[in-house]
Amino acid sequence: QCRQGVAVPRCRARVTCRTEGLCYGEAVILACAARSLRHLPLLAVGLVACANTDPSFTERLVNGEVEAPSYVSPRAYSAYLEGELALLRGDAAAAGRHFDAALIFDPGSAELHCKRGLALATLGQLGEALAATGRALELAPEHGEALLLRAKVQVRQRQLDAAVETLRRCILAHPRFVAAYFALTELQELQDQTAAARRTLEQLLARRDDAEGHGRLAVLCLRQVDYACAARHLADTLRHGADVATLVRLGHVEQALGHAGAAIRYLREAFDRSGGALAVAAPLLEALDAAGDEGGVDDLLTVLETSADGAPEAIAEVAELALELRRPARALALLDGLGGAATAPLQVLRGDALVQLERTAAGEALLRSLLPGPAGPLA
Repeated sequence: QCRQGVAVPRCRARVTCRTEGLCYGEAVILACAARSLRHLPLLAVGLVACANTDPSFTERLVNGEVEAPSYVSPRAYSAYLEGELALLRGDAAAAGRHFDAALIFDPGSAELHCKRGLALATLGQLGEALAATGRALELAPEHGEALLLRAKVQVRQRQLDAAVETLRRCILAHPRFVAAYFALTELQELQDQTAAARRTLEQLLARRDDAEGHGRLAVLCLRQVDYACAARHLADTLRHGADVATLVRLGHVEQALGHAGAAIRYLREAFDRSGGALAVAAPLLEALDAAGDEGGVDDLLTVLETSADGAPEAIAEVAELALELRRPARALALLDGLGGAATAPLQVLRGDALVQLERTAAGEALLRSLLPGPAGPLA
């Protein structure tokens, strides 16, 4: 009928065809609306299926290529998109209804069964979710997302050994599927198998240079107190793009390794990228102080004082940093500059500065004045 140009919504014809040595049994063309052969190349979608002895399993082809497991037929696509949008809105119940509607038009779509399983898992209906992923895997045994979802459901059901096997099956089918490696790593860590988790991430990175993979492996190395490994993988993370958190962490690791110059370099870059954030300034000041760079410490404190621009809260943070770096005179000058704006917390810092300057009596008197009474918690 399709070849004769008859418009039909779904056209099936038993054929035997060979493409590059592969034999396909059943040709399936969806939305066949062409009325002559010359219109057939204009069809957006052409499907060919390979019918096995089990009629429930087929390999459908799209434009001559094996259909991706995520394929959804045109007639089901509208309901499928509505389901995806419902998931994004957090309405799993509505998503499930839309996927059920889509499955009426395309019951052979592994992707739809997988998405239905995701909606069910979100609703806490774990048994039905497991069944949905099972149906998806009957249709597409190597469907990566279905295998990953099935493993996550098994973890929630405390079927940890089964989840490990499912994830290994997923990785075997998709050696570069990053999410599967991460899920297996998290499961191994949950079972206190840190060494196994590290091997899993190393296996991923041998197959794919992934920034998050390097970051996760660096954290595992830190837990194992393997600073050299952590530094190496944090540096690999930075190859994909520098960010403040990674730079700060690498600075700390280099400092732990005794590489003062490298630590200061990474922390200074983090400080610059953060726009002069005080939270980043603190580890940089610590590194400069540990390296005995007094001039560097004083210069950075000057930058922070200028950036504070007289704001009491910012001044308090800079003064506290100065006190930690044994610069009480500088901290006291900052606090005295606030005049009447000094609050109780600032006065506490002022008392601390006086004590560090060995003006103990004045410092204690100031701190006593802030207490509710003589029996207050002076200690």
